[in-house]
Amino acid sequence: MIFPNPVDLKKAIRFPLTWTLVGLNVLLFIIAFASVEYESSSEKSFLKERMIYRTGLIYRHFSHPADPLNHVSEAQAQLWGLEAIRDDKFILTLEKIEPFGDLIEFEAWKKLALEFRRDRFAQPTFQFGLSGQSKGLWPWVTYQFSHASWSHLLSNIVYLIILGAAVELLVGSTWLLFIYLVGGFAGGASFLLLNSHGLLPVVGASASISAIMAFYAIYEPKTRVRFFYFFSPLREHFGNIYLPTLLIIPLYLISDWASYLASPHGVTGNVAYTAHLGGSLCGALLGVILRYGIKLPPQKNPTTG
Repeated sequence: MIFPNPVDLKKAIRFPLTWTLVGLNVLLFIIAFASVEYESSSEKSFLKERMIYRTGLIYRHFSHPADPLNHVSEAQAQLWGLEAIRDDKFILTLEKIEPFGDLIEFEAWKKLALEFRRDRFAQPTFQFGLSGQSKGLWPWVTYQFSHASWSHLLSNIVYLIILGAAVELLVGSTWLLFIYLVGGFAGGASFLLLNSHGLLPVVGASASISAIMAFYAIYEPKTRVRFFYFFSPLREHFGNIYLPTLLIIPLYLISDWASYLASPHGVTGNVAYTAHLGGSLCGALLGVILRYGIKLPPQKNPTTG
């Protein structure tokens, strides 16, 4: 494990906006997400293997009515089922789906599918997240401060503190806020563009943090900054080392591109790599503009280390 560690975090007063952003992320999670049970009884029932199998067959018939389904394997049908629950065109038109196969089984499936949709839409991820069904500007902001789990929150907070503080010391609080929000907007736009029929919303500060990370890699005038490495608790296996600033790009940003390209079409993991990509490109562009175009006055507290 290795990650950039360019600033001394002991003097928190030097980067107040970074801590404000951290506080907002933590506060929204505690208020809206921490006590939520993400799988209701209807979801647990609907996501069982046999139901996903049946959903896959119905979905395939819905999207390709002319295709025969006589020799479809169970594994293939389950993949279609997982794709179905992410397809807004399918989930939002459940009432209009024509009966398929055994009518009694179909009606039982349809009743459970409607309950699944109702409970899924009531979750905070749909209330605060960003998807193709979002209306207005507010979800574009709230999704940047929303997280689906404690691990999701904590992993983002670590990088926000480390790199947010570094950027705030380099260019000031106003520019950090601008990079965070605009990077989040760019990440949301790329998510919607590359997931045009996706139902599941994106939540998390990852796109904003990707923008901050890419900005720092481009804008930091030092050729080398401090990185922290950890391989084991043995004394010789962890510590600080000075490496090229641009190493951030292959370590984190290029891996997002590879992960996105490796994701099967229509069945992605829980990580919104498409949002990361939009945030990264936006942050890199802002880094080029501020470093080579707009000349900012030097900050009182330059990056240390």
